[in-house]
Amino acid sequence: MKKAIISLENVWKIYQMGKVEVSALRGLNLQINEGEFLAIQGPSGSGKSTCMNLIGCLDLPSKGNIFLDGHNISHLSENELANIRGRKIGFVFQQFNLIRTLSAMENVMLPMVFQGIEKASRKRRASELLNLMGLEKRTGFHPETGIQSLDLRPISKASAAQRAGRAGRTQPGVCYRLYSEDDFNRREEYTVPEIQRTDLAGVVLQMKSLGVADIENFDFIDPPDRESFEAAYKTLVILGALDKGNGLTSVGRLMAKLPLEPRIGRMLVAAQEYGCVDEVCIIAASLS
Repeated sequence: MKKAIISLENVWKIYQMGKVEVSALRGLNLQINEGEFLAIQGPSGSGKSTCMNLIGCLDLPSKGNIFLDGHNISHLSENELANIRGRKIGFVFQQFNLIRTLSAMENVMLPMVFQGIEKASRKRRASELLNLMGLEKRTGFHPETGIQSLDLRPISKASAAQRAGRAGRTQPGVCYRLYSEDDFNRREEYTVPEIQRTDLAGVVLQMKSLGVADIENFDFIDPPDRESFEAAYKTLVILGALDKGNGLTSVGRLMAKLPLEPRIGRMLVAAQEYGCVDEVCIIAASLS
């Protein structure tokens, strides 16, 4: 006999609307066993959302008992209900319910904070969940603004095929994609190479320090566009790493020796001049 995971016994939910009592649920009895999938259907106003709120520990019944995994949750405090929600229940809401000031990764990680999961594990698990949805974090650079960003983008068809191969690595397996076939068909065939979507200032600086003169015509496997090179030269000239003729300066030689992004490297070179290396190192570490 299968174990009952959710059980409702004569459950009532009555709302007080002024002097009028409105019964959203009247004597509901329901049992859901381990391994079962259940869909609750009914017209608007029939009590579907009220029932889900009670089962999900978002509300308490007016009368009756609700058992979740063998425990009666009908008379628990708000803190006790919140603890159960955080550890035993997953919701897929009709609304997004995302916090706009947080990234997609941070929104996924947020519930795990209340579960007491350490940060490294939260980040790893959130990345795995986003990958299941066909999303990945990818660097992007906008030459017209000089801004580099870390965006959440759909994975390419090739990347999806590579992930599907893991399902049959050691034995026959099945791959389920948590997005539609139409969504898959609209995706790009291959992931854009990173060198074509990142800030080239560091690349140009290192190649200059190695003595490569004509960097734009270098035999790259995936050549970046000219706008990205122009943005890189402009950045390095502003930082003092290159002169106006795009030649490497003494500051640029020092920056090239540092395994850092050029802007942060320039901070440390300047810090040495002003005698505040220790203080700037703290700032540089937080930005790296």
